[in-house]
Amino acid sequence: MPCSIDKRDVISVAFVGFASLGGFIMGFDTSVISGVKELPAWKERFGYLNEAGQYAISTSQESLVVSILSAGTFFGALSSALFADGLGRRLGIIVTSIIFMAGVALQVGAPGIAAFAVGRAITGYGLGAMVACIPTYQSECAPKSIRGALVMGSQLATTIGLMVAAVANQAALKVTGEKSWRIPIAIQIAFAGVLCIGMFFLPESPRYYIKKGRNEDALRAISRLRARDETDPTVIEEYEEMVKSAAASELDKSGYLDCFRQGTNKTRTRILTGLGFLGTQQLTGAIANSNSSHMTLIGV
Repeated sequence: MPCSIDKRDVISVAFVGFASLGGFIMGFDTSVISGVKELPAWKERFGYLNEAGQYAISTSQESLVVSILSAGTFFGALSSALFADGLGRRLGIIVTSIIFMAGVALQVGAPGIAAFAVGRAITGYGLGAMVACIPTYQSECAPKSIRGALVMGSQLATTIGLMVAAVANQAALKVTGEKSWRIPIAIQIAFAGVLCIGMFFLPESPRYYIKKGRNEDALRAISRLRARDETDPTVIEEYEEMVKSAAASELDKSGYLDCFRQGTNKTRTRILTGLGFLGTQQLTGAIANSNSSHMTLIGV
């Protein structure tokens, strides 16, 4: 049965869809470095003059610049609960986007390769925490009838970000001087700034409010998300369902190790299946940050 959207749920779709901007930022940042590190002005800034009289960077420097972002996102994702649970889903996204912008700013103004790498690490940390907070916010705010489709919007936005980064890299080839690499990187501050400012105007997750015992705020948040009055039966029904779910979660004393215990609901199988899909996605090389280097080496 195809999912349907109530006209009054359009506001929820808009709120949740806006948060997908984080996915776009993820895709753009992941891909833009591929072209930036091959720009002559970038190599002149951070590289060395080789025997042929051309500016270049070593393979170890190239690996560092590309891979350190992933290291940052790894630790950012691990610590995302500190932001999402400690500050709230909405404020967590705001703070992590600020961390992301700080890292980007350091990259733009970096005097050397070491500072640039540190900027990439900070950017990665903020990015990893941000993109971990966003699906939580989306899933807790989206109408359950279309929740899956809306949460997957972040993945679509990531793909769009990858494409836009490729266009930006192509455009950078026509720019001379340090602006050629500074602009593609600096523009990410604008993207994250829009997300940061926009999140101030979005409601907090009602499930987060319930978790913190702020039930009246939760009811108001549901009312705003669904564009219905607080006394509307559907709002009250959804609110009561969230309260019951939160109460059940409080009684469940499961730990992280339970994720890898099979049990009656085949938890381990489901976890490993999900990890398998994510792992094989990366192994396909669909996000190939060294493509530009390879193309340059073969003269394309």
